[in-house]
Amino acid sequence: MRLPAERGRVAWQKRKEKPPGHKDRKQQPAHLPDGWRHCIVGEGDLGCQQPQGGADPRKIFSDRVGVFYVNLVTAPACSPCTCEAPATSRCEALVYAWEDAACSDILLGVDVTERGICLVPEPTSSLGSVSATWLSNEPGTCKPTGGDPIHDEVVGDAKTVCCLPKALEAP
Repeated sequence: MRLPAERGRVAWQKRKEKPPGHKDRKQQPAHLPDGWRHCIVGEGDLGCQQPQGGADPRKIFSDRVGVFYVNLVTAPACSPCTCEAPATSRCEALVYAWEDAACSDILLGVDVTERGICLVPEPTSSLGSVSATWLSNEPGTCKPTGGDPIHDEVVGDAKTVCCLPKALEAP
């Protein structure tokens, strides 16, 4: 869809006839200061008109300057965060079982690794306390993945700016 010249706001050049819907609009000077251009703004993300046939290219707003948004809201989205399988870990502890709460009457001492261990104490013993000391405590790590931006959804009202060609502005 092309942006029709009658849509949007127009910086009108001074001319004898009044533009459509003129009312109290002030005429723009025929010569604009450096850096200024005659442009129109249309609703939506549109293309600009292109000269056809014998149309004077100086009167066609064919240079698409860009699109901007009003009432802009963005909704960023990311891929889910995950973690790869944990890398190798190493854990080993020296575990003691005591018959009393003061840890003075040892029941047993055992080296426990990642796989764990089950021991059955003597039937005549009673468990009073347990203590453990790390021999090796190297927990595994996992490499995080995901969390990458997948797209930013832009919600807003697009406005397209089309100007008279720079090289063809009226002298």
